[in-house]
Amino acid sequence: MFSNRLVISLSLGASLLTLGLTVPASHGQMASLASPRVLGPVNESQVATIQEKTLPLAQARFDRGRLPDGTPTGHMLMLLRRSDAQQQALNRLIAEQKDPKSANYRKWLTPEQFGAQFGIADADVQAVTSYLAAQGFAVGRVFKDKTAIEFSGTAGQVRSAFQTEIHSYAVNGHTFQANAAAPKIPAALAAVEKNSALNTYKTPMAKTERPMMLDCTTGISHPLYSDSEYNA
Repeated sequence: MFSNRLVISLSLGASLLTLGLTVPASHGQMASLASPRVLGPVNESQVATIQEKTLPLAQARFDRGRLPDGTPTGHMLMLLRRSDAQQQALNRLIAEQKDPKSANYRKWLTPEQFGAQFGIADADVQAVTSYLAAQGFAVGRVFKDKTAIEFSGTAGQVRSAFQTEIHSYAVNGHTFQANAAAPKIPAALAAVEKNSALNTYKTPMAKTERPMMLDCTTGISHPLYSDSEYNA
């Protein structure tokens, strides 16, 4: 039940959440920078609001009401936050791998290697997945690069665990589910959780009858034929 808009926004410039893709990095000799950041018990009575707010289109004017507690959510994502030290090290590596003079120029890590160096600690992964399971969610995969955890459940479980309701929204004939308020999580998990994607919104794809071709050099799509050729 996660938004493809949110997945697309996990960019290299923002936080390099690659969702399983191989990413540029060093020669692989670096030690892991991950250390446990979930300290002490996860107390559900002490909560923190996730910084990211609701889906921009989850507005009152598009709201069609709260969904019943038993409504399946589909797949959701808990996006994980690397430490400041990890982010700084990653920024350096990104710069180095672009530098022809660097020993790390155009060197790469597998998703597993990336997760070991720049993902959250295994103990923190266990803390997050244990909390989700205790709330009744079915925990799916932990992304290999340790940037996200996939889980699923019901609208009622989301309301209980994240203290927000799941509503139905309709925009320009497109219907989707989304959380009506910013999610809240136990404060103990806030150090390792960046955001939660609790919606089913999918970005509408532009429709065109004209064949398009992707320019692999510029990354820009353009018509395969000119107007005169296409309309001939």
